[in-house]
Amino acid sequence: MDVICDTNIWYDLGSGLIKPKEYKNCKLWSTYLSIDELSRSDKLLDDKLIENVRLSIQKMIVNQNVIYEPPFFRLLVESIPDYNYDIIANDFNILDFTKSIASNKQLTQDDKQKLRDYIAFRKDRLLKGSEYFTKLIADFKDCFKDKSILKKTRNTKISRDFISFIVKSITNEDLPENFDWTTVELFEKTLDYYFFKLETTSMKIKKNDWYDLAFLVYVRPGQKIWTKDKRLKALIKEAGLIDYLYDK
Repeated sequence: MDVICDTNIWYDLGSGLIKPKEYKNCKLWSTYLSIDELSRSDKLLDDKLIENVRLSIQKMIVNQNVIYEPPFFRLLVESIPDYNYDIIANDFNILDFTKSIASNKQLTQDDKQKLRDYIAFRKDRLLKGSEYFTKLIADFKDCFKDKSILKKTRNTKISRDFISFIVKSITNEDLPENFDWTTVELFEKTLDYYFFKLETTSMKIKKNDWYDLAFLVYVRPGQKIWTKDKRLKALIKEAGLIDYLYDK
């Protein structure tokens, strides 16, 4: 069974908090999002906590099963035969740095200062990205004069139009006309339910929502997601997609 793990799961795997018996007969997968998150962790600047990051990366490397593409580029790679995402050209620095950490590289003071600058830069970009997507979600809701549309679950066209727009915004490419939407059932239906809850309950948009939702793009029917994120797990369960959750 394929199980797509989020970053906190890799922390627990690396530290030994999660024992092998808890994922027996599972094929664990790491993703670009976890690699990116580990490469900009504040723990790297702490001489004691850096070991947590190191062990997590080492576990991912030993495991070997990695989805290297960012989530929406992954959709293009899987759905367009001639599409190529150049991992080395786009992400060499992140991959090289995380590999060096896993190889027990000792950070000098100069390394740490460069890392502080990089972490600050990445956090600023992520904050702006989160603000951008939060505004997109808000604007997307507001564009419907008939709010009753958003108060119905399974608004397939609305969710798919939004996903298509996001893919185009991030990758500058369109999803193919024959894109198989069943491959992103977890993401599409959870997003649809997310819109529904925003419109019908007191739930508010949080800055990390989009990053967490984007993680679901990686998961295909028949696969599982392994996460400890309570908000995300609740959305998935309430959307009627509990079978996608890995329960050790």
